Amino acid sequence: MRGLPIAARLYVAVVIVAGFSLFAVCAPHMQFPQPLLFLSLLVFSSASAALKVHLPLTAGKSTMSVSYAVDFASLLLLGPHETMLVTAASALSQCTQNRRDPNPLYRTLFSIAALVITIQSAGLVFAALGGTRVDLSLAAIAKPLIGAATVAFMVNTGLVAMAIALSTHARVTTVWHENFWWIAPSYFVGAATSALAVTFVSHAGYWIAPITFAPLYLTYRTYNVYLGRMEDKQRHVLQTSDLHLSTIEALARAIDAKDQSTREHSQRVATLACDIARRLHWSEERVALLEDAALVHDVGKIGVPDAVLLKPGRLTDDEYDQIKRHAALGAQMVEDLLLTEQVDWIRAHHERPDGRGYPAGLSAVEIPDGAAILAVADAFDVMTATRIYSAARSREDALAECARLVGAQFAPEPVAALEAMCRAEPLTTSAR
Repeated sequence: MRGLPIAARLYVAVVIVAGFSLFAVCAPHMQFPQPLLFLSLLVFSSASAALKVHLPLTAGKSTMSVSYAVDFASLLLLGPHETMLVTAASALSQCTQNRRDPNPLYRTLFSIAALVITIQSAGLVFAALGGTRVDLSLAAIAKPLIGAATVAFMVNTGLVAMAIALSTHARVTTVWHENFWWIAPSYFVGAATSALAVTFVSHAGYWIAPITFAPLYLTYRTYNVYLGRMEDKQRHVLQTSDLHLSTIEALARAIDAKDQSTREHSQRVATLACDIARRLHWSEERVALLEDAALVHDVGKIGVPDAVLLKPGRLTDDEYDQIKRHAALGAQMVEDLLLTEQVDWIRAHHERPDGRGYPAGLSAVEIPDGAAILAVADAFDVMTATRIYSAARSREDALAECARLVGAQFAPEPVAALEAMCRAEPLTTSAR
């Protein structure tokens, strides 16, 4: 857990403690009137948990199995207390079997705790909606089971999404929408499969159960094929992105080579801008877009004469006008390399909330959020670095200047994020 932010560590610890405390409270209420059925469900759930697919999550290395259908069947046949053991065994199997690399202990404990909380929540809803283990007909269990499946989906995915969000400084709603909403149908398919299995078993006996769970394997194969194709596409995108990134980095090096006093300025601005964006709860996908844009935010300076760009003294009005053209020129140069949003960030990174910026004199509400972040990161690095025309200022002075210019030159949100970063941890930018 050392690699996680403090907030993520605390959250994971709280969930683990809550889950195992709930297990301890509910364990004395376990009853095993049908031990063979319990053992069969436990083995079946653990085996089906090994049938898992790797999800393309932001945090990576996450998986989804089809064992929740067996867990729903266990909830119907045994109740929530006994099902805690079934889900704990399936979580342990999912975290340890057929893994590409070892799973950290805290992740395994978190998975078990999250499923304990999930199954108890689902059990409460099932009972609250009139579900019992006495009448297992489809008509009797349909409504309670739909409610239980809904709660199970929301609680389980919500707990995991919050952990990912705290680990990546992203909004939990963004993480959930990008990574979990699409698996909602599988929860209800699993619940329906378990309902059919339980109904058939109650009428025809336990020998028919393996047949009714055949759709589980078909569900697993469908997800595996779909995500396998997705991985192939992602591999192709990554290869294209590598070439794209090489072009971006070459442009960034060309910019910094024009002026040795600004060596690695683009990289430092990119690093600081990404840190600010994460503090403002941007998703990792948008942070990556911002990083690419920040690396080439000054690419338009390639078109500024060296005599102007490297002039140590005060610029004339005409020379300043030439400098100001770099924002629009840079946007024009990268419009075939970057997304429209990124191009807009580059074009507007010298706009000001008071309308006195360039090239378009945008008002505060018209300035894109990425451009507002770039403006703060760019200015902060300029102030804390030694330039031909000015000596480096201390970080404290630079931060105070940014705060003083909020509302005039800078938007309040990125400056507040920068201030919070300074209070919480050392800045990753450094004057050269």
